[in-house]
Amino acid sequence: MSTERQIRGLWLGTKEGSKSDCEIVTVADDLSAYYDLLNCEFIDIARVKVRGREFEIVCDDEGLFVENNPVRFTSADFKYRIVGNIFVCALDENSDGELRGLTDSELKVVKSRLAKDMDVKTGEARTVLIGDMLL
Repeated sequence: MSTERQIRGLWLGTKEGSKSDCEIVTVADDLSAYYDLLNCEFIDIARVKVRGREFEIVCDDEGLFVENNPVRFTSADFKYRIVGNIFVCALDENSDGELRGLTDSELKVVKSRLAKDMDVKTGEARTVLIGDMLL
């Protein structure tokens, strides 16, 4: 019996039945789990810097094509944005590009750069991660 590798990260997004748009979640490191978590058909992985540390953002590759998809990551200078549901994790430096879960100290760094953004059409507040840059 094989066990899937689980990774812990920070999810930002919207999902039916959830009162929060930002949660620490643990998911299987598996494409279908990312599709379910992000409610999408194709994913992309972007490397970002937050407070000088590198993180990976798993996101909807077609997020820009979804109407009214909210910004969930922005660089501090607002030049770079990622829209739609995202999952923040890290890269396992000892592997060939595998993702890994966030440590407690990494979670603290990421959570320290969360902010609320107001949707001007609906008046709803949304959580946004503000990073240094998109790499």
